[in-house]
Amino acid sequence: MRMQAEDQAEPDADGLPVDLGILGGMLSWYFRVIELHLSRDLNEHLENFDIVRGKGKIPVLLLIAQHPGIRASVIADVTMLNRSVIARILDGFQQAGLVRREMSFVDNRALDLTLTDAGIAMAARIREIITRQSAAFFSFLPPQDHDRLLDILRRTYVHLHETRP
Repeated sequence: MRMQAEDQAEPDADGLPVDLGILGGMLSWYFRVIELHLSRDLNEHLENFDIVRGKGKIPVLLLIAQHPGIRASVIADVTMLNRSVIARILDGFQQAGLVRREMSFVDNRALDLTLTDAGIAMAARIREIITRQSAAFFSFLPPQDHDRLLDILRRTYVHLHETRP
């Protein structure tokens, strides 16, 4: 359906089809739009790695790779995902042969998480993919803007982590 002449909006100063109004000043709106496109782009790069598609899976895999013996509760704390989500991710990784859950030598009530050889190889490949994808996705940003944005996001994450209930 074509817009009537009176319905056609003038482009805004940034060249967008319309003035965003209040949305133009809302960080949350920009984050939602960017996250949607960032996720789609990442999924395209992960074409043969369905096991790590979906929220939280890559951080779980990479945290185990970075910290062999880490516990699920620590992963839940760092990712700020609830433990049941982490448990489902770990179940999938274990069924795929990527993760081992082993009784802790320190506390026999706890399970330490380690990657199998297949998990180690997967984590290495995923690191390469996400590094390349992130660099390409944000390639329009000059290095100083990239570093500044990363710093702001890191500080926001730390604040959220420290102040959550």
